[in-house]
Amino acid sequence: MDIEHPEFLNFLKCAKENKLRDLCIGGYTVNYYGFYRMTEDFGRMDSTDQSK
Repeated sequence: MDIEHPEFLNFLKCAKENKLRDLCIGGYTVNYYGFYRMTEDFGRMDSTDQSK
């Protein structure tokens, strides 16, 4: 993964501007939005900031 790719940098910028705290990724999430991926994996990232 290219962490300096413009799309990834834009994602990080938008996440920060919108105070993103949780993120769901993987096959289940992709399938939810109608793009079929048969891996059926699921990942979740939680904020490490416990003050919120």
